[in-house]
This record gives sequence, C-alpha cells and structure tokens, in this order.
Amino acid sequence: MIETELYELQCPQLFVQFKWHLLQAKKTGNRVRFYYSDAQDMTDVFKYLTLHHYSYTQSTTSQLFIEVNADYV
Repeated sequence: MIETELYELQCPQLFVQFKWHLLQAKKTGNRVRFYYSDAQDMTDVFKYLTLHHYSYTQSTTSQLFIEVNADYV
C-alpha cells in the first residue's frame, strides 16, 4: 500500500498531487491511502473518484484518510 499525506496542500496542488499518487498506485496495482485534514476541501477528489468509478473507503476516525483501490478501474 502507498501512503501519502496531503495535509499541507490546497487546490490546485492538492488535486495534482492526488492524481499523481493515484496514477503511481494504478501503475503498480497498489492501494493508496491519502491522509488529509478536515480543513481541506476534498470535494474535487471525491467527485473524481466517483466519476471514474474508483472503489474507495473513507475513514470515520480522528485521522482522516481516503483509501483507494487503484487497480479497480
């Protein structure tokens, strides 16, 4: 599994980094976990995942993350 932190990023850098890490995970057939804070706007990320039919889970704990199955598509 690939893990990456998006804490310090805001759009458009956040979205660019998200897509780059997702592509890297897809190339290797890995899952990828994106850590983020509740102060960040993740709307574009969730829209992208939904539009492209990615299988993902979102944490409900105090440490927020999205885990994406990159080999799903």
